[in-house]
Amino acid sequence: MRTLVVLSCVLVVGAALPGLHTNLHGAQVLRVAPEEAAQVHYLKALHLQDLYDFWTEPRVVGSPVDIMAPAFQLPVLKKTLTQVGLKFTTMISDVGGLVAQEKAARDAARASAPGTMDWTSYHEYDEIMGWMDTVAKDHPDVCTVENVGKSYQQHDMKLLKLGKGVNKPIIFLEGGLEGREWISPAVLTYIIDQLVTKKETYDDLLSNVNFYFMPIVNPDGYYYTYTTDRLWRKTRSKTNSPQNCYGVDANRNWDIHWMEVGASDDPCSEEYAGSEPFSEVEMRNVRDEIIKYSDYIDAYLSFHSYSQLWSSPWCWTTDLPDDWTDLDDLAHSIVEAVTAVHGEVYETGSCALSGPASGGSADWAKAVVDAKYSYTIELRDKGEFGFLLPEDQIIPTGEETMAGVLVLANFIKDNYS
Repeated sequence: MRTLVVLSCVLVVGAALPGLHTNLHGAQVLRVAPEEAAQVHYLKALHLQDLYDFWTEPRVVGSPVDIMAPAFQLPVLKKTLTQVGLKFTTMISDVGGLVAQEKAARDAARASAPGTMDWTSYHEYDEIMGWMDTVAKDHPDVCTVENVGKSYQQHDMKLLKLGKGVNKPIIFLEGGLEGREWISPAVLTYIIDQLVTKKETYDDLLSNVNFYFMPIVNPDGYYYTYTTDRLWRKTRSKTNSPQNCYGVDANRNWDIHWMEVGASDDPCSEEYAGSEPFSEVEMRNVRDEIIKYSDYIDAYLSFHSYSQLWSSPWCWTTDLPDDWTDLDDLAHSIVEAVTAVHGEVYETGSCALSGPASGGSADWAKAVVDAKYSYTIELRDKGEFGFLLPEDQIIPTGEETMAGVLVLANFIKDNYS
């Protein structure tokens, strides 16, 4: 009974989610560790209210939950958690300060080497798109770039094809579904760079496997994180919300058990799944490319952050696909290679263990176009910085992810080429 009373108080005092990112000065990320099932249920109910920004979702007993709250909401949140017996620690003491440090580092990098593509800093949408064109121009023997459509705000969406084989197996790699997850496009561009600058080393692989990259499939959201709101997650399409809320969660918008679990029909929610499956033009553009090459796509990788997971379908249910053993065995080999690089431990298992969610791209790719080895990857870290991963971790994250991708690619080459 006490839990219900406290939750009611939070609903009265709390602010609506659309205003959470307007002032990040003094905002904090609290980590909560539910110790019993009732506490997990309480956190799930709190999450559904969209009062706070849940950086990680409530799952099971013992699984940490990271919650960001602006300074003015912190006293209520901390009091509420204490009253229901939930212990918490502060993971990030000043989100706004961390965002400011990140921007200062990025500005300094731009000033010292304007127009340079590197992996010691994060890069804006225009820089990445221009770099992809340059890569294709400089390496025409292994690269081509296609403009596959426009986003809602008319940003170009580009697909980089890397490989020399004709009618060979395809590994489709996409990232940047959620705007604030900057490490995702950074790692995908790092992998592209490694493959093209060392194409002689990888000649056998590139002759037998084709890599198709879409580093930013939510360009409007990614662009917005640089211009306005560093922690923006969704697309930037208009909705019918009376509160003038914008955007759809790009990883809830796919036509696979759409809106069944872990998604919302509230346009102001971070998990808003859209008015219908594939309501977002960006997801339709990606879908059409996948369908076009579906006969050859044997692996599909969807890159996100954070938590350090290499998970297999399904995300919408704890039921396992018939070929689960194949996926899980390969995932274990992949994470062994990942961990061997820098000692960072990645977990494997069912995607639903991270919090069941329907309408995701990796589930759709496996179920609809039969991309057998379909994985959802959560990159670094485990919560010390969360979505604000420092620039000095881009290359290490890229190196360990590259090792895992090579295990997958060589497996595809040896078994499907």
